[in-house]
Amino acid sequence: MIFFFVGIVGLSFLLIHRFFWVKANPVVVSFEQESPTNENEDNKSEETAEARSERQEREKFEDAWKDFDMAQADVDTFEIVSNGLAKDKNRVYYRSSSVNVSYDEEGERNVGATNEFGVVDGINPEGFEYLGGDYWTTEYVKNNERVYFKPAGENKEDFVFSVVEGADPTSFEITTGGMFTGKDAVHTYVQDVTVDLESFEETESYAYAKDQYRVYSSFGLGMEWNQILEGADPKNFRVISGAYATDGKKVYGNCYAYEWLCISDIENADPKTFEPIDKVFSKDQVYVYWLGQKIEGADPATFKTDGIGVGWVDGVFYSDKFAIYYIDPMNQRRFEEFDPTTFEVISTAPNDNGFLIQAKDKFGEYKITFISKGQNGPVGIKFDFEVEALVYE
Repeated sequence: MIFFFVGIVGLSFLLIHRFFWVKANPVVVSFEQESPTNENEDNKSEETAEARSERQEREKFEDAWKDFDMAQADVDTFEIVSNGLAKDKNRVYYRSSSVNVSYDEEGERNVGATNEFGVVDGINPEGFEYLGGDYWTTEYVKNNERVYFKPAGENKEDFVFSVVEGADPTSFEITTGGMFTGKDAVHTYVQDVTVDLESFEETESYAYAKDQYRVYSSFGLGMEWNQILEGADPKNFRVISGAYATDGKKVYGNCYAYEWLCISDIENADPKTFEPIDKVFSKDQVYVYWLGQKIEGADPATFKTDGIGVGWVDGVFYSDKFAIYYIDPMNQRRFEEFDPTTFEVISTAPNDNGFLIQAKDKFGEYKITFISKGQNGPVGIKFDFEVEALVYE
């Protein structure tokens, strides 16, 4: 369970750090620190909950931009628009942030962030406003002339803006809770694409919708995940079961993209013989898949999906008639040294840099050491594996 706790802590950090993107009232920033006074403290104690929230949001924005070089900006008109965007009368600026994870000599995990500031080219700052978006894929901004889409996030590559063609900036607003991400007085949008509402239809699966031009998906880890399935053929697109679907050329289904659940095409899957086993496992005549990932060496005819010991987040052992397989969100390992018909887990315990599993089969007992590689995700840790046969005298 220790790794379940690590996963939850990591996921919480990701949600707090990566997705603190909220619509904000512009604030003029001087970055000058005032000395605290009793009067200020008294005012804080008397403020309303709404005023307190606005003040805390403003303070977080100011803290995020405190290292910005004001020499490149017009100080009198500089405004922070969101956690990652600011403007003055001449330019729009971005603040990208990357998370740095390191480990000290004792193995303690240290998390830091590096900020980088730059200019957003090609967007007129007059009337520039951050509109918001969903948590995973989409953010919108606008000025007096146009509406722009950008991928959600604070990495440098996320600050690429595309014009939402035909969108009316005076009536445009974001939409949440469904397939669409934005709308104006005339049109409805997914990201920077105009949806053809006359041909738009939802499928029998919660995960997909389509119009005559495109296939859309909306799926994520407890949040919205609105995207366009690039290359999917809407004419021949059909749902197989649940989140599994095909257009006759590719198979689509649940995937795990290191940080969250998603929808993607399943590489190498054969549409003619593909079949779901459950929400996690699927197979075709050649391969077995776990959340869209091919399980190397697994036999689709004999693979068993009932796990052997351990928990889902910490990983589970599976078997076919040839081998034992360890699978979790961050790892996949095939063990040919164990007998798949008699293999069982005896115990699991953490160690200094990972954890230990004691297991046995008809040939003897084993110690399987999971050694952390220092590559942690919200629901898992990247491991190296060592197997030692135990000999008792």
